[in-house]
Amino acid sequence: MQRKLTSLIVAMALVVALVPTRQAYAINREMYYTVTFVCIMSPPPGVVGEWTKYCDGSMGGWGAPPNGCTPGNPSSCCATTVTYGPICDP
Repeated sequence: MQRKLTSLIVAMALVVALVPTRQAYAINREMYYTVTFVCIMSPPPGVVGEWTKYCDGSMGGWGAPPNGCTPGNPSSCCATTVTYGPICDP
């Protein structure tokens, strides 16, 4: 009985370890970042940057970088929204 229980626990641990997590799944996808200025002061709130992280790891886009803000404005006034694109080929 103890051997069966041990085998069952080991099998369950192995299954849990091999199931991909959402984060691992997201890494193998193209990612889109939208940077929004959210403080109520100059400049007015709105989108201040859009970036894409491609499957090869390079990034391209315009405006404020992800998790950053335009020069002269505090970074706490920016919010970065991440959406996921197509799955990258292995």
